[in-house]
Amino acid sequence: QIYAEELIECGHGVPMWGPEPPDGGEVRLADVGIFQHGFFCRLFNAMASDTGDSNNPLGLPANFEPIELPRHLILNVPNFLPQCPISSQTTRRVDVEGGLSTDTSRGAIAIPGSTADMVRLWETVRVPPYIAKNYKSWHSFALENGYNVQESDIIFVHGFIKVSEWAIAAFSTKGNSHEISFSGSIGAFASNAHFAISVQDAASSTIHQRCGPVRSASESVADIAKNQCLFLRFFKMKPRRIL
Repeated sequence: QIYAEELIECGHGVPMWGPEPPDGGEVRLADVGIFQHGFFCRLFNAMASDTGDSNNPLGLPANFEPIELPRHLILNVPNFLPQCPISSQTTRRVDVEGGLSTDTSRGAIAIPGSTADMVRLWETVRVPPYIAKNYKSWHSFALENGYNVQESDIIFVHGFIKVSEWAIAAFSTKGNSHEISFSGSIGAFASNAHFAISVQDAASSTIHQRCGPVRSASESVADIAKNQCLFLRFFKMKPRRIL
């Protein structure tokens, strides 16, 4: 929760504690699914034409009608973010070589192992009425597949930011103004399985951290796809309105 609350202020979308691709492949526009605890679980993709789509291992809801999202409604920006640490606004200084300073008792940082590509929908009149018409059947579909969720837990993906590798961390301490240090070579976190963050007064701090994905040493940089979702944008149904 600290990780999401701290980094959402950066304006890139909802921070993912689980950037790894869900079952059925990497996150796509028009994915319908469940977002809980920083992880995304796909139910199906709303642009699918049939149940044979590999992105829909659970099949499709009853009376499913796909949504059409032509290319002119999609904004695609390669290398949208540089290969630099992304930290909470309470952070005063970030040093790629291994340190940051914070003025408060909590903070978060995401370190991409590549530049980040951004894809999102332009503002469109097509999506809100489509969600309003179908979200009840999506919720029923989730229940039929064994998920214990509310209607408000169902989301429709309309954007994301992806990288090839990542290291993420959230921390909280009992005091203020701490020096935080991290180790790991950007672009090689996963292959080296080496990323760590520490606080000066470790006895009074709580640190949560992850890095990935795990790759074999034989993989070349050129072959590594940007399929790890660092930030996610989505619509979800709330009483009387769509957020």
